[in-house]
Amino acid sequence: MSGTWTVAEYKYDGAKRRNVKEVYASGILGETRRSFYTEPSTWQVLEERVDSLSDAKRQFVWGMRYYDELVARDRDTTGDATLDERLYGMQDANWNVTGIITAACVVEERYSYDSYGFSVALTPMFGPRGASHFAWEVRFSGYQFDNESCLNLVRNRVLHTRAGLWVQRDPLGHAAGVNLYEYASSAPATMVDPTGLIGLAGVIAIVVCVLSIIGCAGCMFYAIRACGLNARCIANWFRSMPWWAQLICGAACLVSLVCIVVTIVWACRLVRWCPCYCRDDTGAVYFVGVIPAAACKMMPVCRCVFG
Repeated sequence: MSGTWTVAEYKYDGAKRRNVKEVYASGILGETRRSFYTEPSTWQVLEERVDSLSDAKRQFVWGMRYYDELVARDRDTTGDATLDERLYGMQDANWNVTGIITAACVVEERYSYDSYGFSVALTPMFGPRGASHFAWEVRFSGYQFDNESCLNLVRNRVLHTRAGLWVQRDPLGHAAGVNLYEYASSAPATMVDPTGLIGLAGVIAIVVCVLSIIGCAGCMFYAIRACGLNARCIANWFRSMPWWAQLICGAACLVSLVCIVVTIVWACRLVRWCPCYCRDDTGAVYFVGVIPAAACKMMPVCRCVFG
């Protein structure tokens, strides 16, 4: 909203992807933009069409190295159903689009960012430019910038770069941390969160845990195959291995143990526990115990009491 006028309205499909955007001018509908995506697991915009036209207004080409690696964007600038403009995105190590170039490697526009990703369009010579001359929306960390709301669409959540916070609460609740609106563990210069659910560091941690568990399981499999369940034989088998193999197996099993402990702790935090009180037939209240909140709420005469 701007004053009493509606600026934009949005519609979403069942996978929470924004598939319709209606833009208003002085309260009058000016444009309806429809977006078409890849499958929900990648959630990338492939094509946009305007109003009732069946021809593409914009098309996007994505790379395979990362969720939001935008290779190129084609656009119809004249309204004649011809994609007459192709621009290529230049992204830094944190996947921020720092500039756009033509096929002849001519820089058309650049972008600068503050700590949490609020972007400013610049001229090719780094001079100030109020708004993008090319309607370029893929910017901070490869996220889609919405010009009307000045927010960034990051799949499952919306990022407010001015505030440096998510607009929505973390769906994991306090299991993910104390701050339910914190973006990328408050380290936006080194971390990204392409799904709005977990930072890239979390993804790396999961991969490391999976690989460590597989490695430790492989070491134990060969040890048991050679010695059965004889503990002394297994110990001797490990000692007979080369030092580098001992190091790999030992590190893999140690990391696996840490991952399992952290997973158990995280799961316990995810299952919210509460003091549960119930009311009997006479109206008297009695204490049931500290049980999962979901179980307490399933009983109609019971309620969680905190504090």
